[in-house]
Amino acid sequence: MGFIDDWKLARELNNLSNLKTGGGTSSVGEQDEFLRWKMHTKLGGESDANRLRAFVPWLFRGIEIIADAVSDFPFEIRNDKNEVIDESSNWQNELGFTEDIDDLIWKLCASLDMRGKAYVFVEKNRLGEITGEPSALRYWVAETVRPQIDKGQGLIGFKRYLSGIQQEFKVGGMNLLMLPVRDGKCDLVYFWLSDDNVEVGEPTIYPAQAALNAAGVLLNLDEFFNQHAKSGLVKGAIASIKGLPQGDAGKTERDRIERLLNNKLTGKHNIGKIILAEAENTTVTMLGEGFAEFANVPITEDKRIDISIALGIPASILWSSQTSGLGGRGVVNEDTNRLYRNKVVPRFKFICKRFNRQLLNDLGYRMVPKPEML
Repeated sequence: MGFIDDWKLARELNNLSNLKTGGGTSSVGEQDEFLRWKMHTKLGGESDANRLRAFVPWLFRGIEIIADAVSDFPFEIRNDKNEVIDESSNWQNELGFTEDIDDLIWKLCASLDMRGKAYVFVEKNRLGEITGEPSALRYWVAETVRPQIDKGQGLIGFKRYLSGIQQEFKVGGMNLLMLPVRDGKCDLVYFWLSDDNVEVGEPTIYPAQAALNAAGVLLNLDEFFNQHAKSGLVKGAIASIKGLPQGDAGKTERDRIERLLNNKLTGKHNIGKIILAEAENTTVTMLGEGFAEFANVPITEDKRIDISIALGIPASILWSSQTSGLGGRGVVNEDTNRLYRNKVVPRFKFICKRFNRQLLNDLGYRMVPKPEML
């Protein structure tokens, strides 16, 4: 997409504001509709949360803040006698499942916010195949796992694909192409956020998806500013020329004139900023005002707020300027409490429940959150 297209985006977006009665700004919804298509074009036609996370700092930081807090949540491992076997503050890996429990929980939390789903493979050695005791817990990237759901039986198993190749599993001495679910149990612990649109299976709605549009708008604005700055802040133009050669026969001459104007007026690095048009008089009309076109488009802060709301993070946690004039540190402290109360504590309890129901309870253990130790 060239400069003229970017200029049109800025110009039309600014016109949305000017068309409002009394010169008011256009709604965020109208601005979203106008910019949304460019995000899909830039990301190959898909709303790719992972790629946006890599390019939009607010989304990246929001995911990290939540995962950092959840992975640092205090908990204990207790046995059937309610005795403390292990604890997060002094993790000894007494059960022998994983040395780095913090990293495992961090990845689970980030995956839940980014995809609404997460998976942990319960690895077993030969002795474990007999006793049922795991030898290791391994995080699996959610995109590599495909739940197998039967219309009559519901969830019957999971398949895994690595680089497009289906993986085999050794279960009970047999090589299988699917990890079976038997009596609700499987060697894969699955974490699915609730979704009222889905009866059984992975959710279709999740936090990062709700933040995608806002993150895409921020990405598009950054891209426009970067492209315009790289061009030396040179504006586009339309060169109206009388007697311009027409048809296929005149194409070579038109291209030569356009190339000459671009080289002389904008420089060789800005080819394409001047386009030709047939007219009665010969004139060069400059287009747009560069960055000034965005002067009345107050959407950057709105989009940051949208991301924080979608992820469940108070805005002041993402950027400190939100607290100026509103009580300063007191607001930050209160918002930190809200973050833990409304997001971190429920998310960690969700992870504990899934581990307990699908793995630990059958082994005679349970994972117990300790919010009072925060």
